[in-house]
Amino acid sequence: MGFRQDWDALAVRIDGLAQAGLFVVQTAAAVGSDYYGVLNSVVLPNATETFALLARFHETHQLALPPAAARALKQFIELQGKFFRDGKASGFPALQGMIALLQSIRAEVTHHLTDLEFAQHRRVERAFEHLKRSLIVDEQLAARWTAAFDKHETHCEKLGAVHLLAHGLWAFKASEAGAATDLLLGSPLETDDHVDAVAEALVLTEWKRVTDAKDLSAHAAKARSQAAKYAAGILGGVELRSFRYLVFVSERDLVMPKDIADGAVVYRHINIPVTAKPPSAS
Repeated sequence: MGFRQDWDALAVRIDGLAQAGLFVVQTAAAVGSDYYGVLNSVVLPNATETFALLARFHETHQLALPPAAARALKQFIELQGKFFRDGKASGFPALQGMIALLQSIRAEVTHHLTDLEFAQHRRVERAFEHLKRSLIVDEQLAARWTAAFDKHETHCEKLGAVHLLAHGLWAFKASEAGAATDLLLGSPLETDDHVDAVAEALVLTEWKRVTDAKDLSAHAAKARSQAAKYAAGILGGVELRSFRYLVFVSERDLVMPKDIADGAVVYRHINIPVTAKPPSAS
């Protein structure tokens, strides 16, 4: 299953555990004690196992999670691990602590998983993956991209802008002055009712034409420098602010540099090979 399905199952488990704990507390208050010892024999071990499942969830899905969700889980596991694992916590004080902690991390991670920016980022990733796979199977499309690659990188970015728009993404680049420039028209871009009506997100991209793999590092540094000039936030609420996409169009597949995090912004490196081979052939 994907991380969303796995998290939904964990969230249901935590809620059920909280309800069971509340029932034990209420009945114990009514009869004077936890007569059958359900608290220490069942509920608390269940809470400890739930913590272990949270750690396993983080280990399995940390690369796919929104960064804020992954950080919250990592911090929770590091700070609260001893409390859940040492086996010394027992009775109603342990129930109070464990349930409160589990409910707290459940609320925080669920909040981060509703992050609209991360959903937009996934849309961008899907759009680029769609383009790369289309270039493998669609000979006419590959021919258009090859012709654009042979001419100039601006021809590639225009084709790219049209492809992204088909996925609900309006791509732009940064001007020398840090303003937003429309990839297709080359004119200053300002949000208006037309852009908002057709685009799910505005996406900052910087396109580079790489004819020699040895030049990739220099192209990457230049692309990051140009993308960094943009003054984030000037296009309003539909702008994807946490990710900037550095796109390198090449004849063959290239090994991309690692993505770079600069404060709250991640610079994502994407390769578009115009004569791509399927993975098995590569």
